Amino acid sequence: MPMTRPTKRSPTCSGAGSSMGWSDPTCLGWTPADWRTWFSTRGRPGFRGDQVFTWIHRFGVTDPSAMTNLSKDLREELARELVWSGPLSVERVQRSVDGSIKFGFGTADGHLIESVLIPGSGRDRRKYTVCVSSQIGCALGCTFCATATMGFLRDLSASEIVAQIHEILRFMAAEPDSWDLGERPRTQWLTNIVYMGMGEPLLNLPAVLQSVAVLSDPAGLDFSSRRITISTAGWVPGLRELAGHPDFAGQLAISLHACDDGIRTRLMPVNRRFPLADLREALLEFPLPARRRITMEYILLADVNDSPAHARALVRFCSGLRVKINLIPYHAYGPASQFSASPPARKAAFTELLQASGLTVIERSSAGADIDAACGQLASSERSREPQ
Repeated sequence: MPMTRPTKRSPTCSGAGSSMGWSDPTCLGWTPADWRTWFSTRGRPGFRGDQVFTWIHRFGVTDPSAMTNLSKDLREELARELVWSGPLSVERVQRSVDGSIKFGFGTADGHLIESVLIPGSGRDRRKYTVCVSSQIGCALGCTFCATATMGFLRDLSASEIVAQIHEILRFMAAEPDSWDLGERPRTQWLTNIVYMGMGEPLLNLPAVLQSVAVLSDPAGLDFSSRRITISTAGWVPGLRELAGHPDFAGQLAISLHACDDGIRTRLMPVNRRFPLADLREALLEFPLPARRRITMEYILLADVNDSPAHARALVRFCSGLRVKINLIPYHAYGPASQFSASPPARKAAFTELLQASGLTVIERSSAGADIDAACGQLASSERSREPQ
């Protein structure tokens, strides 16, 4: 599939005041500034926007009639003029033996997207990560990824990205005894958000950054930037755009997987357009806060990218970069997968070589593999649902 930047659409929500100018079917993706603009254009005090934002995102209230610190006529105006039904519906829930939960969310136009709630283990058992999707399908065609088999259908709006978090929080609230939440407020139920689901986040950067702004705002869920990670397959123009964004202070992860252009192009066609030298140059220029490192994601594939020579190439690529390496086990999808996981002995030798070169290496365990929720396995089982 051709690697082109998806087309932006004009706003569709009545009264939308999005500073990003992005299509959003509901106001779930509005920042406090958007809300203040909406109120001020109607001759009302802008601070009312902050109050509404807090109701929605800190307390999970999406019914204006329940926003008790607003006047009755204002609540009626909100209900009358804006879309309050959520942009996503929960179509299916699958539970893994390891406690991970995969959600299939239906969109208003009949598509299906997937997100995963991943619990920690051991001392981290009360920590929960959500892996969110940013697009329906993906245009980049990575050969080891199930999402690529869908092709690219469309971008998700900021509201649809934020709604994945809200629907999962609503799900957790319905089963409070299942999560060992104690007395923690709703804003502390989730520990991390990773943009590693379906799609290439940097090809939908305006909506992704709008959703990050909403999720990290102190008046709402107040996610720390350190707990939000955007992963990219190496879309260099998006990396440069992200680097120049003054408000982004989140974590960056690179889906790398090979440091030989021939191998990486076979695995990831995006490398044909933006080869490793271009990617490395963009990473060298990427501004990092003090003590922050870029995560390099590397799936070990038997006899493809797991030899000592491949490890040495990875060391050379990372030279001069502040990085840590996440080694990820491969998970096949479908009966015709062309790859297999690297055997344990080869993985151990690969890890030892990296560590001997001074690199920090984290061997990731896989969550949700039995329900096709692990890294590289997300893809709706049906290309789309019939529109309602």
